Amino acid sequence: MQDRIIDVKIYRVKVPLREIFKIATGSRVDYEGIIIEINTEKGFTGFGEAVPVPYVLKETVPQVSDFLKEFSAFLMGKNPLERGSILRKLNTVSAPHSAKTAVDMALFDIEGKIAGMPVYQIFGEDSERILTSGTISIGSKEETLKSAEDLLKKGFKALKMKVGLNLREDIERVKLVRSIATEEKLYLDANQGYTPDEAIEFAKNVAEFGISFIEQPVSADDISSLKTVKDNSPIPIMADESVKTVSDALTLLRADAVDYINVKLTKAGSIAEGLRIADLTHLFGKKVMLGCMVGSPLLIAGSFSLYKAGQFDFADLDGFLTFYESPVYGGAYLENGFLKISSGNGFSVTGVKGKYTRRI
Repeated sequence: MQDRIIDVKIYRVKVPLREIFKIATGSRVDYEGIIIEINTEKGFTGFGEAVPVPYVLKETVPQVSDFLKEFSAFLMGKNPLERGSILRKLNTVSAPHSAKTAVDMALFDIEGKIAGMPVYQIFGEDSERILTSGTISIGSKEETLKSAEDLLKKGFKALKMKVGLNLREDIERVKLVRSIATEEKLYLDANQGYTPDEAIEFAKNVAEFGISFIEQPVSADDISSLKTVKDNSPIPIMADESVKTVSDALTLLRADAVDYINVKLTKAGSIAEGLRIADLTHLFGKKVMLGCMVGSPLLIAGSFSLYKAGQFDFADLDGFLTFYESPVYGGAYLENGFLKISSGNGFSVTGVKGKYTRRI
């Protein structure tokens, strides 16, 4: 007898962050997202997470939560293993990217639990850890130095600095971090904060510090300026906000506008779409990073599985480290600079914590 979905629960999540997280497009003091819980007749439960980010996806938490509540009716009675047909339905109704991600994750979580293995092992991968970068948000020199020191103490071998608000201050902050992170890889992310001229000047001024790449230096919609920066920068340029779909990636790659592309599960809408973007990027001879939004250990466990399913050159999967407390039991965790998954099947998440979640 085939299993079928008999219940769907939607939770709104709001968790305070340990400190202000500041990037070029704004600051935040807490995390807001949505968790979907799908239950089957045979007793399997799958969890997925949506992270609506207005400045990237043009999606809001109310919009995505309302959509998932409405879509729950379609899920009732469906075989949870028929993921392809469910995702096709999501595409026909123009579902928000993060909503598709949440449903896709929950179905994969169920599949892993039915198979009795972690999701990443479904793809034939046995390695249990990923080397990830740790993020330094925009702050004063003192705040930047403290963040860098804390990440180094935690064992990170790569640091990702947020820049893009003040060119001169950014250069000084990069110099400061490199003075104590002498061996670690150093990534820079401007989150669309610079003009093309500023981005080129910034790249030329920090090139001596051994920078691996500069991420999204200019507006996501300005492909011409992105290419101008790429053609005049001594440091490789990576696109993030510019790429959500395979079509977006193809446009940039055909224009030779970037050196690298940042794939994120939340932007892609599914593990399969994320893999397609990564494969296409590699076909053009470019490198790929798997990144993340600020998200819980559940979202990062999904991203961990995407990383294991494909071929990625960099990982930036520390989005849960600023949480005051996790809103779920299980999922991803950090150990000596490496990302790992708690013992268990699926994404290893066993439930949500009521303190930070509210069923809607």
